Amino acid sequence: MRICVLVGCVIAVIGLTGCPSYTTAGLARPIAKGTVQTTLTPGAQNYTGSYFGVTIPLTWPQIEAGIRWGVSDSLELSGKVWLLGVEGEAKYAILQSATLDSGVDISIAPSLGLTCYGVIGTLSASVPLLIGINFGGNQLVIGPKAVEHIVGGPGGIGHMLMAGTSLGYAIRVNDELRVMPEITALIPVFFGVAGQSGGAGAGGFVGQLSVGLMWGGKYRSSSPPPL
Repeated sequence: MRICVLVGCVIAVIGLTGCPSYTTAGLARPIAKGTVQTTLTPGAQNYTGSYFGVTIPLTWPQIEAGIRWGVSDSLELSGKVWLLGVEGEAKYAILQSATLDSGVDISIAPSLGLTCYGVIGTLSASVPLLIGINFGGNQLVIGPKAVEHIVGGPGGIGHMLMAGTSLGYAIRVNDELRVMPEITALIPVFFGVAGQSGGAGAGGFVGQLSVGLMWGGKYRSSSPPPL
């Protein structure tokens, strides 16, 4: 009974507040030091699967707004909001090409988010590795990631570990605007409820389709020195 109540809480969080965000809506390199970028990302999410005998097929719209700040040419801090949800992220460059016209960028972008509705809440931690392949000012962004959700509500506390990837293409429209269609797919690999044994291979699927609009923010045209 406790498990069913907790699953009901998860459904309520997803259906009433929008799911935790899985979008990248950005390049695999930080914006330049001292610059600011704003983002608007409309899209849709889908959650399909069967957990503890409960079938959960849901699709819903989601729109996110965010802002980024270049702390240095190798580090970017950002935040975004959606309906009853917030997230903070730090993007650190591991590798930067000399130009956005060609080459590869690699960054790690850990984030921490919170989605809540009344006494029901989901704390989400994500660790994506962003790999960007540059094509004449545009960038193909591949983002393998692991995501941990901790859900709390009247039924107790549970968690779910998910793994998957995102794939997007950031198109440079002009010096101030980039547009990034993106798809993300994740599957649960482990789940558990406090006080009860968990299990691997929970099954199910989470997907997100989005189009990120990015205004402002400059990008360094040559590799920065190490921090």
